[in-house]
Amino acid sequence: MKEEIMDARWQKSSLSDQSEGGACVEVGHSTHAGILLVREGDHPSAIIETSASMFDGLLEGIKNGDLDLTPRI
Repeated sequence: MKEEIMDARWQKSSLSDQSEGGACVEVGHSTHAGILLVREGDHPSAIIETSASMFDGLLEGIKNGDLDLTPRI
């Protein structure tokens, strides 16, 4: 996996906090087809490897509010 990380093209949302030390999640496109790398901008050495379909499912869950941990009244 080290080679995939070294060759990854990282990107972050244009909506993320651009200030110094700003919080953002970065997505890296791996050299292996279908593999995405995800990392926290403040801790770039901690990298999660996932499939594109799993990442799409995560984004869909976030958009739908399925992962909202706020108690519903």
